[in-house]
Amino acid sequence: MSKSKGGKREPKVIKAPQTEPLIETIMEECIRVQPLSYQELIAELKPGTIFPPAIPVASGHIFTSSEGFKVAGKLAALYKFEPPALRAQVSRDTYAKAVLYALGDSILGIRDQTMDDVEDWLAPMTALFKEKLTARLSGVKRDRTQIVPCHIFDHDQVAATFEIGPVTFYPRPEWLKTLDAEVTRTDLIDGVWSNSLSIDDLRKMAFGSAANDAIRGAYYAVTTIGPHWWIGVVNVTNYDPIQSSKKGTTLVSLAMDFLCLLFNPADGARLVYAGGERMPLGERNLFADSQGKLLDSMKINKPGIGGRPGWANDILNESLHLRKAAGTILSRYDSESSSGKVSRLIERWVNALHWYGQALREPSDFMAIVKYGCSIDILTGAGGNLGKMASCAAVAFGCNSDTEINGRNLIDDLNLVFNEGRSALAHGTSFGVLAEKREERALANSLVHHILLAFTEPLAEIIGENNRMLTLEDNELRAFKERLKSWAKKESTAQEPAR
Repeated sequence: MSKSKGGKREPKVIKAPQTEPLIETIMEECIRVQPLSYQELIAELKPGTIFPPAIPVASGHIFTSSEGFKVAGKLAALYKFEPPALRAQVSRDTYAKAVLYALGDSILGIRDQTMDDVEDWLAPMTALFKEKLTARLSGVKRDRTQIVPCHIFDHDQVAATFEIGPVTFYPRPEWLKTLDAEVTRTDLIDGVWSNSLSIDDLRKMAFGSAANDAIRGAYYAVTTIGPHWWIGVVNVTNYDPIQSSKKGTTLVSLAMDFLCLLFNPADGARLVYAGGERMPLGERNLFADSQGKLLDSMKINKPGIGGRPGWANDILNESLHLRKAAGTILSRYDSESSSGKVSRLIERWVNALHWYGQALREPSDFMAIVKYGCSIDILTGAGGNLGKMASCAAVAFGCNSDTEINGRNLIDDLNLVFNEGRSALAHGTSFGVLAEKREERALANSLVHHILLAFTEPLAEIIGENNRMLTLEDNELRAFKERLKSWAKKESTAQEPAR
């Protein structure tokens, strides 16, 4: 860390290493090992090594030494110095693979040229490498529609398709209508779902002699979606496959985390997406009694929410304004994350919402409290300072931090959840693996739930204005608290009865 003129510590700037010396070392090692026999090359490597390190090229590969491959790894480590937008859109693994292929392309491109010394070929080789790498990275980006199976409302609710920002949630029958029947055999998918076609028969069709992509697509859809009744769909443009899947799943999970805020904690915890379940659908427990007789028990964790007929659509209609506000935030998060730079206010809301969703579905009370504590700290920007936390939370609650509610005040509640809860458990001054902390967990949920909802519409309003508050790099919450206060006054005025 270095000191600035104002006395504050600033991060030390780490410069990217020069590309030319790295490429020079790699080429020298490739040239050095070229005349070696396979056995001589293996003898240079660590005992037990079966295949020598190699750089891939169109016609096969070019062997190099362990030192050459290590330096190629240093080239791949330049990933962290690339522009934020590229790092958002291309994964580290994809980048590392592109570096190796760009090296191979460059070697092939330069090998037929006659060079007298290293200065003659090094500069053009380096320029060619950068050109080939850029082309490779551009070529891996795709436009994809990410499809994430979910459990939201039970199918007998007959709830309609709805959106939260970039995410559209379809019931299975409605999602099926969006597919091109010529590209995917939707009739086969419908056949399995309506029990007129068995999954075994579809598998035989998918891998039989008459199989084609349309039939296999139907089989993959049925097996991937499984028992999920809802489908979350997100369009992700100009991302590599790894980052595209990560972003699509993240946006669906955030939209579902916000949906959880519309329900009580027990119901909200049952809103899950494929791969995001904290608990398995069925749990079996094998045990032996005192006589040694083997016994078992089973528990069903039913996901999704049911209710009276039409209840789900009522919930969706009543929450329309809140869902639109959350959608505004998530849409802005979607677009800004593609550029690799997201407003700190939006990041606070998104990250706190993520921790809330994690805490809600957490089987363990003590871990849930730790995660709720993280969410509160992020939302309030307190950095663990109880006074700052209470000051921000009080604005969200529209009260003073020492206002008593049911014999307790806000600062005492925050202290119980954060200091005696999250910090004590995380730092080891308190322990709780098997501890029952239901009351503390319920209090933590209530606090985070209220603050998140209080932040949502004012933040969406700021985004709608494209307010300069979104560009602040520090003290962004100080300005946002003033908006919260004015929003609370506007809401209380709107609720006053006409005279």
